[in-house]
Amino acid sequence: RRSMGQSIHASTQVYLADSMGELWLWYALSQVCFVGGSLNEPGGGHNILEPMVLNVPTVVGPRYFNFQTIVDEFIDENAVLIAQDAQQVVDIWLACLAEPEATEQLVVQAHKVLQRNQGSLQKHIGVINRYLAEKS
Repeated sequence: RRSMGQSIHASTQVYLADSMGELWLWYALSQVCFVGGSLNEPGGGHNILEPMVLNVPTVVGPRYFNFQTIVDEFIDENAVLIAQDAQQVVDIWLACLAEPEATEQLVVQAHKVLQRNQGSLQKHIGVINRYLAEKS
């Protein structure tokens, strides 16, 4: 566990990155990731865009309602994997590591979703400006 100051050794198989402000580093070092808060009750999930931007194949649990619209868009494009339980997370990770071509396809699909949604700030500003112009 990162928060306990534990070191990473050659024999380390899993390292829990549970400290604030460092996820970008851990995602960048990852071959595949699980975005937590979505497996157990009450769930809700966390932001999947962070690993997606870094081209990291991403797995989430079924309880991702805090990011419903975002996750659903990635699901529609076959760009994110959903695990129903912890064992399935492990199974998916192992499959991703064993099948790099299929895993790369997840990254390609995720990139399409990200590209399609680029410029959302400017789109929102445009909508707000049109609304304000109508009101004045």
